[in-house]
Amino acid sequence: MDYELKEDEEPEVKESIMEIIKKNDPFELRLKPISVDKCRDLLILDKHLPTSWILKTYGDDIETCDLAGTFQNDSVILVKSLICPVAFTTFHNG
Repeated sequence: MDYELKEDEEPEVKESIMEIIKKNDPFELRLKPISVDKCRDLLILDKHLPTSWILKTYGDDIETCDLAGTFQNDSVILVKSLICPVAFTTFHNG
């Protein structure tokens, strides 16, 4: 539903419209860990998923040490959104 607040509207009506808007679209923090980012509206195989992100590791995740004494890891971490399939981030040695 779309509600329009007019300038000459009475304060009680404005408050009631704002309450309806807040109830239908609750406030959420913009920056939050992906572990608490719940997936309310996504159904896969008729099940609500507990999270809206997939976290996977690809490659060899054993740390190796070269002759200079620096450690290296040859794995890649993928963080993928289930809400927007084209949104993903990869991490390597970082």
